Amino acid sequence: MRVMTESVQALFEKANEGKPDTTPMICGYYGRACREMGCKPLSANCLTCPLAKFLDEAKRIIPQEGVVYENRNGWRYLCVASPTEKDTDDAATMQRISDGWTVKAHNVYLYPDGSIEWDFHTDGRWAV
Repeated sequence: MRVMTESVQALFEKANEGKPDTTPMICGYYGRACREMGCKPLSANCLTCPLAKFLDEAKRIIPQEGVVYENRNGWRYLCVASPTEKDTDDAATMQRISDGWTVKAHNVYLYPDGSIEWDFHTDGRWAV
């Protein structure tokens, strides 16, 4: 899941203070890509990190009502309600097709492969 809280981001920024370039000292993805590639997590690898490049290609979207989206974990979700202008956030109501599990998905991202994911969800419930 792509969750970067303000407190975690602050830790990364503190680790990068005084560094002559913008290469992160600590991987924002916790070194996951390095480990998957069999490399030791080093800041030099970040410039060529395929995970960072892939995640940077994600575009924030507002899901459209009536459209079925596939989550990165393979679940398919129907957008049953898009956020409106009067909503205080941009959360979309998404219903899992297989079992009716329904959530308000906040900060939805679309990846180049057509899959989506969101930062977090609230109001999880079973649709009746």
